[in-house]
Amino acid sequence: MQERRTKDLEKELSACAELHKFLEDNQEYMVERPLSELLLMYLDKKEMTRAEVIEGSGLNDIYTHQIFAGKRKPSRDKLLCLCFGLKFTAEETQLLLKETSYVPLYVKKRRDSIILYAFIKELTLIECNDLLYEEKERLLS
Repeated sequence: MQERRTKDLEKELSACAELHKFLEDNQEYMVERPLSELLLMYLDKKEMTRAEVIEGSGLNDIYTHQIFAGKRKPSRDKLLCLCFGLKFTAEETQLLLKETSYVPLYVKKRRDSIILYAFIKELTLIECNDLLYEEKERLLS
């Protein structure tokens, strides 16, 4: 399957006369995978173990295993912690947030800007929390 750009799909959707035909023609490009499946895919892609992700995320191991098994749905902050654990880039983080129906990091929000900066600069969760603390913002935990 060849990937299609979001902007191209948006243009096609705007120009289409029949929604059903658009949905049918582009079904393979729709992202509707559960978070647990996406996390396992990224775990494999990054060639990391769950233990490494758990250590980098700062989350409880039982809770994290439940997320990976699809038994728990994390908050946005907990998902961001997992993104740090998976050593995501800013782009990977934004994509996962969108794919899982969470609000992407928004640069015009002070706290989100700090977190986004940490991903851009490839900082750890601890370093990100240090920045959040210095700026008197709520920590990721």
